[in-house]
Amino acid sequence: MGLIKGFGRRLPLILMMICVYLSTSHTLRAEDHDFPESLSAESLLEWWQLTPMPEQCNYSVRIKQKMSGGSSDTDSTMQVLSSPKHQLFESSAPRAAARIDTTMKIRNPYYAAILKRINQDRWVLERLATDVASENQVVNTTHRTPPNLGYAEFVRNQLKTPGIAVEEVMSEAWQGETVRVLDVTFPRIPPADDKAEVDSFLRRMRIYISSSVQNFPVKLDFETEMGSGENLRINKRTIAYSDWVELDGAKFPKKFESWNLTPASSYDSLGQIVTVDISNWDAPFPQEQAYLTYYGLPEPEGISRGMSWWWWVVIVALGLGVFFFWRKLRA
Repeated sequence: MGLIKGFGRRLPLILMMICVYLSTSHTLRAEDHDFPESLSAESLLEWWQLTPMPEQCNYSVRIKQKMSGGSSDTDSTMQVLSSPKHQLFESSAPRAAARIDTTMKIRNPYYAAILKRINQDRWVLERLATDVASENQVVNTTHRTPPNLGYAEFVRNQLKTPGIAVEEVMSEAWQGETVRVLDVTFPRIPPADDKAEVDSFLRRMRIYISSSVQNFPVKLDFETEMGSGENLRINKRTIAYSDWVELDGAKFPKKFESWNLTPASSYDSLGQIVTVDISNWDAPFPQEQAYLTYYGLPEPEGISRGMSWWWWVVIVALGLGVFFFWRKLRA
């Protein structure tokens, strides 16, 4: 009897504690994940922040790609140097045994150009553009964005599609912690009368949110319809972000992995690992590298850059040689 009376005296306190827990547990969970309680496309867009691209940046990328059907895996690299008036984008990839093809895209206030070479052979000018429209085709602002952020920006923009439904479906273990999982369903929008049938349609995206990473998902799943009619197939792809750093006030994933779960042929990529090196992010851009003379090629007609830096090296070396020879003769 005394036990029942004691429990009766404690019952109001127990009920109050339960009420406090129920009223704050959801808020605490939302705060832990730095995500608003209301689930909507607008909330996701506000929460998902991308690193703003500065006027000047310097980074390199390594891409390891695994092919299906026994095709050879590839390991390519990319170097990006960018300032307000000068850009350089160099990419190298193996094409055959003991052969590496390198493509160089440069842009300066006067022109844009594409150069190519095999192994360490001389550079060959493949394309030259001297008007703004053509220059934008050769080199545009999207080249400046690291591939992990570029794809994330593309995916984030899909959340602007009208009629999106967002639902929290579960919690799941990922990389040693429990993450929130949101399902985003996209409406099927019929094509305009004057346009052909859409050959791909993103129908669902699953977003994984970690309490240890603010304002950026740690994993994304996609389901995309490819083709139509008898040729319709469902493509499933997963992307995971990792190796986080703080960059310009936002979280930046230096690494992302992509897996194609439904390759259509032996030539499809099974997946790739992209690693971005930002150790020289703010390093000065040597602007002479954005001109043809740097690569031993003549400047376009009407554009004078003077002598390339290596010509000056040769002239100085010759001058020093003559000077020491003269001194030896006088001795």
